[in-house]
Amino acid sequence: MDEQIISYPFGAVDSQSVPYAATVEVAVRNQKTMVNIGEMSGNMTVNLDNGKELRAGAELTVKTKSDATARTVTLGTGIAGTSVAGTINKTKVLTFVYDGVSFLHTGTNQID
Repeated sequence: MDEQIISYPFGAVDSQSVPYAATVEVAVRNQKTMVNIGEMSGNMTVNLDNGKELRAGAELTVKTKSDATARTVTLGTGIAGTSVAGTINKTKVLTFVYDGVSFLHTGTNQID
C-alpha cells in the first residue's frame, strides 16, 4: 500500500535539507515543497522526481548559496526553465509552479 500523505494546505509543507552535490535529486510529493540545498562548492544540476499525486498549481521553492565562486544551477529532469547564474557568496531562492507535467521556473530572488 502506498504511503498516504496529507498535502498542504491541510498538512504541513514538505521541508527538505539536501547537502550539495554536483547532481541533486529531490522527491516532490506535496503541493508545497521547500528545499534548502547546502552551500554550493561547484556547479549543480537539480533533478526532480515528481510524484503522481501532484496536482497542477503545486509550488516548489529551492534555496541555495554560492561559495567564493559564482556557481550555476542547471534545471534538469522534471523542471522547465533556463539555468540560474549564482553570485559570489550570495543566497538565491528559486520558485517553481507545477503545470501537471513539470515544474516551471517562475522566478529567482537574491536574498542577501
